[in-house]
Amino acid sequence: MKVFVTLVLVAGSALAQGYQRTQFVQQPKQASALSVTLKSLRVPAASRASIADELTEKILALADRDHEPARGVVSGFANDLVNALYRRVTTDKQLEDLELSIKEILRPTGSTSRSAGRVREVLRTAGAERPDVVTKSFISVAEDVRGPDDSPVEPRARFK
Repeated sequence: MKVFVTLVLVAGSALAQGYQRTQFVQQPKQASALSVTLKSLRVPAASRASIADELTEKILALADRDHEPARGVVSGFANDLVNALYRRVTTDKQLEDLELSIKEILRPTGSTSRSAGRVREVLRTAGAERPDVVTKSFISVAEDVRGPDDSPVEPRARFK
């Protein structure tokens, strides 16, 4: 009798695991809140200010509480990004690259220059105005989270 009960429990457990896997695989990938906000840059009816405010909130929500950037720095980046890409034709891939870069700079460690390069490329290919301004404000967010990137010290000029 014990063997029968054990077999029923094992079979039931195996069926339940298979059902859970099936349910997980069948669910479509849900868009993140940041992705949805970035896609709203394409919507003509959305206002710049509302998108920038929403983007600021989404970025701050993703930040680690121990390494949270200042709201003013994030807001400045969000405003610069929205002004550069508002109603521009952007591909899903470009927006995914932006999302990835934003998420990367919110981590306490990592390469700011790689993420900034990706952002600069998205801005360039989207025909954004003033991509350098946006890239600088993007780097400001990263520096607020992690501190400045290490850069080699240049030797001082010697006076004769």
